[in-house]
Amino acid sequence: MEVICQLAGVERIRFAQGLLGAKTAKPTEFLCVNLPSMMQHLHANRVRTEIPKGQSIGKDSIGQWRTSSLKEYPPSLCKAISDAVLSAFGQFEAAAGQLCVPEHLLSICRSMQVTEYGMTYGPDYAR
Repeated sequence: MEVICQLAGVERIRFAQGLLGAKTAKPTEFLCVNLPSMMQHLHANRVRTEIPKGQSIGKDSIGQWRTSSLKEYPPSLCKAISDAVLSAFGQFEAAAGQLCVPEHLLSICRSMQVTEYGMTYGPDYAR
């Protein structure tokens, strides 16, 4: 990691998701490559001035893990990531001409689009 962080355009960013809307501090670390404004966007999208003091450990009264809701990034963190990527890519012009994307890849991407939202979180492990 130390060697990778020495490369040009690489930045290791540590922050608390709690400042961006998570219900607890939720320490998080990103390894960003060519996203020089990521930290600016994280600060710009903060929804709190102080880190939440609560903890999400163990199970709740109905037996659900309290950490389950922390598996999903809060909306303002998603916006910060989107803003940073848009800022980085916005510097470049789109390629001219038709982009040829294989149909099987488009099919996979379409199948990953979420159109319905439930009230539960899925397992955080592969079956």
